[in-house]
Amino acid sequence: MRTMYPSEEYPTFEQGLSAAAAEFLGRMQPHAQRALLETTARWPLYPFLCLRRVTEGQGGSTQLGLLIAAIALNVPEYRYTVFRLNYYEIGTSVRSLGALLSAPQITYPSFDAMMADGWVVD
Repeated sequence: MRTMYPSEEYPTFEQGLSAAAAEFLGRMQPHAQRALLETTARWPLYPFLCLRRVTEGQGGSTQLGLLIAAIALNVPEYRYTVFRLNYYEIGTSVRSLGALLSAPQITYPSFDAMMADGWVVD
């Protein structure tokens, strides 16, 4: 008789879904990445989209960032801004739109410039 799967050997549904989503997003072509950046209706954590950037060279690291649905939040000047935050900081250390807008950030002239600087959908 077959026993149930021990949780330490098999990922949970959430872990499996996250791994599958990460693998899919990692394979996205630049045009698909750009389309997702532009289409807020497809963002899984609307009004936020998680981004990451891997720095090259000695001691390369991964940087995390957030893009916000700036037009929907009535702050269109932040449309091409990457906020240097982790999604899990929203609601804990960042509790208001004002706190979010005062967080460390990088503003780009376009999504193409953002992608050229290494930011991809996470």
